[in-house]
Amino acid sequence: MEDSQKKSKIKSKLDNWKSNLEYLNMQLHLGRNDAQDEFEKQKVKLKEWATAFHHKVNDAKDLSAEKATQIKSSLQHLRVQAALGKADTAEKLREQQKNLLHGIDNLKQVIVKEYHKAEDSAEVVTEETKDLLDSLHTKFDLFRLQAHLASKDAGEQWDIKKKELSNKLKQLDQQLDKNKELAEDKWDSFSHEMSEAWSHFKKAFKDE
Repeated sequence: MEDSQKKSKIKSKLDNWKSNLEYLNMQLHLGRNDAQDEFEKQKVKLKEWATAFHHKVNDAKDLSAEKATQIKSSLQHLRVQAALGKADTAEKLREQQKNLLHGIDNLKQVIVKEYHKAEDSAEVVTEETKDLLDSLHTKFDLFRLQAHLASKDAGEQWDIKKKELSNKLKQLDQQLDKNKELAEDKWDSFSHEMSEAWSHFKKAFKDE
């Protein structure tokens, strides 16, 4: 990879990390009703992205018919789930969140498998696509956790979890700011370090 391409890729990756951290911190501190409203907004964005990506897959010349069908099938399932109206009960909200997470995870698995199989040829299947799906999964997983814990019965438990997650986000942000100037010279090491820290952050969602 040429130096200019590498610099551009690193800057894009760093900007995406920073943007994700800022969004998650904002999302984390939303009240229950605001979190539900934001969930609906993200559903709309997810549907729009899935529709646009479906067109890209249709136009792709470097995917096998079988793989394109698998990706489009996963995208269609995701679009259907994202197009559902606002849940009017806590039970329906949990069901929507569960199905959206399953849909994102399923698409992510198909994309990751194809990326490793045809990294140099399948232009529609990129590292940026994998990163985006990972980011989406984290956002919707946090929505799930908020809906589960941010109720009157679990308010104190949510406050504890929110403080824990907020501290982890702050540590990630500080780690990013502290090392980003060195990222280009030590990119492989820095990228691995940040990925590990990101994974530890996401594991905190699974405690509930």
